[in-house]
Parts: sequence; C-alpha cells; structure tokens
Amino acid sequence: MNTARPTLNRMAARIALGPLVLAVASLTGCAATCETQLSWDSLGGTTTQDSSAYLNCIDGRLTPGTATFVSDSGTTRQLLTGSADPLLASGIVQVTPITGGNHFSAYQRSAWQDKGELLDAAYQCSQHS
Repeated sequence: MNTARPTLNRMAARIALGPLVLAVASLTGCAATCETQLSWDSLGGTTTQDSSAYLNCIDGRLTPGTATFVSDSGTTRQLLTGSADPLLASGIVQVTPITGGNHFSAYQRSAWQDKGELLDAAYQCSQHS
C-alpha cells in the first residue's frame, strides 16, 4: 500500500503556518471577549442637586438631538440615552436620594466613541450646587 508522504516543503509550510494560524485565532477570540468586557464605562459620586435638576443638567449637556428618557422606580430616577429600554440604552444615569443630596451612578456603552460625553456630563453636573 502506497501512502503519500509529506514532502519537505509541505512540512516546512505546516510548521511555519501553524503558529501563525493559532496566533490569529487567539487574537480574534480576545477581540470579541475584550470588547464585551470593556464595553461599559462607569462613574459614580454625589450631588447636592435634587434629582430633576441634576438629570435636566445632564440632558442639557448632551449633543442636541440625543434621545433621552427619564423613568422613576421607587425613589430612584433614571435618565437613559438612545433607548427607553435599559438593555438597549447607550447610557444610563441613576440618581438615588441620600442624606444631604443624591448619589448618582452613570454608565455609558462604548464611551470612547464620543469621548465619554454622558460620563462627562454626569460629572460636570454633579459639581453644580
């Protein structure tokens, strides 16, 4: 029985290309995983403003035409950008009352795209009295 034996050139090509194929495959997997893990940036802090004034300040600092939605859940208020559905929103700012003011948490998906506009607005507005 005759079996084909790899020639020296074929073996050299396999040896040379093997690590390259593995490297490309591993980088492709990392890109998807890393992007998912790093897709949300966040910021938190406090403000002395009431929740309506604070969320209005944020809304006023966003690019004109940005779709915003405000909702209430108990004592917590939320401003969402892009969609009223929190799972589809591109950003969320939650404001919860604490003694002496409000605590806020801001989350922005893919903040690198607009240099963290929502996070910047949340921070800047928290500094106003």
